[in-house]
Amino acid sequence: MKVEEEMVKSENLLEEVEDLKIQYTHKNIELISLNKRTTIEEMLERSGSTLKAPVKPAQIVDIE
Repeated sequence: MKVEEEMVKSENLLEEVEDLKIQYTHKNIELISLNKRTTIEEMLERSGSTLKAPVKPAQIVDIE
């Protein structure tokens, strides 16, 4: 009886792990798509932000 209960618990935990793997993969895909500059720029534009991509590259400031 106890062995059967433990096996059921184990199966339930395996199912939960599979569900969590699916959720992780989905969230990972969402984050990767948000990493694209154009996607971020579109989101900023839709939210009414005036922030724009830089026109000139960053400058290095030497402090001596």
